[in-house]
Amino acid sequence: MIVPGEKIGDFLITTSVEGNFTYPFDITCAEAGDGNSYDCEVLVGTAINVSTGIFDDSGSGNLDEIWSKSNYQMFINDRLVDMQAFDVIEYDHPNLGVIRFADVIIIAHKPGVITVRDSGLRDDGQVFASTSTYTFKTP
Repeated sequence: MIVPGEKIGDFLITTSVEGNFTYPFDITCAEAGDGNSYDCEVLVGTAINVSTGIFDDSGSGNLDEIWSKSNYQMFINDRLVDMQAFDVIEYDHPNLGVIRFADVIIIAHKPGVITVRDSGLRDDGQVFASTSTYTFKTP
């Protein structure tokens, strides 16, 4: 399983330092056809969080419980990520409230392509799943 500090080719899989990474919603991505697949472009050297955020859209105020029941999983280039080895980070969104992300950061120092698949359960019990292909390019 992938743990913080591991390299996959020229990609470093690590954890964040607040203010020194880009959240997933700030990355340029285009749907790749089925609504659950995305092609994303990122500049080489950019630290990006590659997890799907989970928030409390029920109004229950219990994000900890929602997170614990989400059964969140991630694969990077088809290798399972050890989610317990990574922490979580939270973003206070002005419209949605607190969004919790797994603290999984990818940094590439050379151009390349890496694929992330993740899945879990929403607080309403519905499954979510996505596949994102990140192409790191030079400016």
